[in-house]
Amino acid sequence: KIATGMKLVITKGEETKEFTLVVRGDTNGDSKANFTDMLKINKHRLKKVLLEGANLKAGDINGDGVANFTDMLKINKFRLKKVTKLQ
Repeated sequence: KIATGMKLVITKGEETKEFTLVVRGDTNGDSKANFTDMLKINKHRLKKVLLEGANLKAGDINGDGVANFTDMLKINKFRLKKVTKLQ
């Protein structure tokens, strides 16, 4: 499984690059976009938990720079199979 926060390291010769993976909707790094992720975004928007880095990018479904109620709704539609992908 691929989850938000996992590291991908690519080495070619003596050069090494490291990338942090982001799975859209997966704010907690369990490889799924589900109700738990919606709760995490809600706590973030209420300033009870701070999403940062890859986790914040994963929660920003619509790419507007914030993880908010709109992103929660998109995850919910995906979770309920009303849409087939998060975008």
